[in-house]
Amino acid sequence: MSGIMPIVDLLMNYFDKLKRDENGTIVYDEQLKEISENLLNHENLDSASYHTYGEFFNAVTNGTVLFDKYQKGEPGSTNTSENKIHTVNGKDVLVISKRTNEMMRSPSKLVPPPDRNIFELPKGCKFKYKYVSDVLTKEIWQFWKPGERVFISAGTGRGKNTFIKKELLTHCGNQKVVIFENRQSLMQQQIIDIISEIDPEVLKYNDISKENIVIFGPYKNIMIISYQCAALKCMMQDNRFLNFCSQARYLVFDEAHYILDDSLYNKGISFFAQAFLGNSFPNATKIFMSGTMEEIYEYVQRMNRFSKEPIDIIEEKELLDEKGSDAAHNLTRIIQHSPACNSVLSLPTDYSYIQPYKYKKMEDICSQIAQTPIDEKWLIFVKSIQEGAELKSRVQSVCGDSVCFLSAKNKNDDENREIYNQLTHECKFECRVLIATTVIYNGINVKDDAVKHIVVPFASMSVVKQLMGRKRVIENETVNVYFPDVTYGDVKKRYRNCIKDCMEVLSLNANLQRNALCQLNGLVNSSPSKYYYLAPQQVNTSNGFPVTMMMSMLNYPAIYKLYYDTCFYIFALQRMNPELKETNSDFVKILLTHLDIDNKYDEVIEVIEKNPEEEIEEAKTEFSEYLESLIGIDIISPDENGSYEKFLELKRRMNEMYKILHGENLDSHWKEEERFFSKEKVQAFLLELGLPYVIKSRSYKGKMATKITKNLNDEKIK
Repeated sequence: MSGIMPIVDLLMNYFDKLKRDENGTIVYDEQLKEISENLLNHENLDSASYHTYGEFFNAVTNGTVLFDKYQKGEPGSTNTSENKIHTVNGKDVLVISKRTNEMMRSPSKLVPPPDRNIFELPKGCKFKYKYVSDVLTKEIWQFWKPGERVFISAGTGRGKNTFIKKELLTHCGNQKVVIFENRQSLMQQQIIDIISEIDPEVLKYNDISKENIVIFGPYKNIMIISYQCAALKCMMQDNRFLNFCSQARYLVFDEAHYILDDSLYNKGISFFAQAFLGNSFPNATKIFMSGTMEEIYEYVQRMNRFSKEPIDIIEEKELLDEKGSDAAHNLTRIIQHSPACNSVLSLPTDYSYIQPYKYKKMEDICSQIAQTPIDEKWLIFVKSIQEGAELKSRVQSVCGDSVCFLSAKNKNDDENREIYNQLTHECKFECRVLIATTVIYNGINVKDDAVKHIVVPFASMSVVKQLMGRKRVIENETVNVYFPDVTYGDVKKRYRNCIKDCMEVLSLNANLQRNALCQLNGLVNSSPSKYYYLAPQQVNTSNGFPVTMMMSMLNYPAIYKLYYDTCFYIFALQRMNPELKETNSDFVKILLTHLDIDNKYDEVIEVIEKNPEEEIEEAKTEFSEYLESLIGIDIISPDENGSYEKFLELKRRMNEMYKILHGENLDSHWKEEERFFSKEKVQAFLLELGLPYVIKSRSYKGKMATKITKNLNDEKIK
């Protein structure tokens, strides 16, 4: 375990001292809180020397923080605020003098130069080259060798997939090419975009709208396959698939960040990462493409340990333009592109199109929607299905039926199928407000000029950039982006959860097979961890016969994603003022700085927060209108289709209203399908609201019958 994750390595010093319960699970107590605080202030994680998160992230990964600090003349510095010029008083002079004398007397204490074997993504070129194909001409990419890795870091609209379609697939001849896509929704866009141009006959005679793997091309030499499908084939050791890949000249990893981002929810992606991200498939050039390349770029380097820094393709392009395509120069480039070389193209996104806003609570967005022109569309991302459903009900009071909520679970429901298909086929949506979870987070493009507002939730930097990147921005366009104005306490909570998970990783690793066995069989009071997965392994018995056994394996993509998130929260916390926990936050400035638009911080517009009285009255009016719409309707659950949807919607709306009033649930088990709230609770709640409704529910022949009336005495459930 040592060395796989710098933060875990630091935590190892405390691991054996932590309190545990009877199952051996680490108890999150004051001691662990103290450890979290110590780590936050650890000299090897001090971000004061770095202006950007990318610089800090690379320094922590390489273990160069202390060295960088001493190089900049900051020995012992613990200041984590923004760089400012401070007046030096007499006491400061004495401290500096003492440190200088100590360093002169004890030169051995100087930090030795570290081995920087993980390379930072080049700064790249934001303006000179607009599209990938402006740089990646055939004169460059034709020299890519088998075994070489090429990283194309470019945001939405910079032509990553256009390069694959117009250059690579057009000139590949009969050579095999495999393109990995991250979700079925993105696959549909790619199928329409690529296949319709390369091999339109496939679309004419085949319905591939729900396929996770498609083979096409004049020689049936091009495969598009989802990461999930590829992971399954890796686990099953599908020889046909693996043979196709082993013969491929190019392996294209579209939206490559997905391999890490989805690893916490889809442990099966580890089968894919293990099979494809190492030195396997030496006949292919591996092409990684992403608008948020930093983390996956670092992860692939960790898996392969590059012998030297990858070639900067922009420098190569400029050299080519300067020298021309004479034979001597071509020979130089051929030598440069030896099989051991790798290449990277960095075209950073220009975020100057953003007009930044900040908001405290997602509910406050509703009042902002009401103030915008009706022809301006909104794209709102939420953290969970529950938050999305609650927000939809609130937005309906402003937009009526012109709001849609899409999630992975409901995208194919009758009411959502049409808008989801329009999104994947036409890259736009008709409703005024689209609320979405991660169903369109990775890769789907929205090419709709009417989308003028994007709302992002509290998330890590890589996720925020992906969410903003869903909208294709045209030249001179301005898009209003709403960032969460989270507090120091909010970020601290995320950070502590990360540290808790780091300790879980250490605990698992201490005896992975035993711990997994106990969790999977319910022998301990904890559910199976997301940081390991089961994989078939062939072992030899004592008699020498091979047998296949299921073994627990560490989910390394998820572990590294945990490390990257922890780094981000450390960087953020060290820049936020802990004395302003509840009243202010610099989190938005941190985000803007990372996007290289910190000059826009003074232009940030704050979404006005509603006062509690206004919020209660507005919610009460919405709730009353909802109950009024149900009068005279028998809500039978399950209904004729076996659905509890209407019944659970009523319970959810009641619970939400109660939560606004009291800050807690009316009933913590409100999601249970078999029962309603108690009669006494319901009556007391409606009386408290002063609403003239009665809600009665009873069981009848294995079903629940619920009815809402206004007359307190006469109406009864029949």
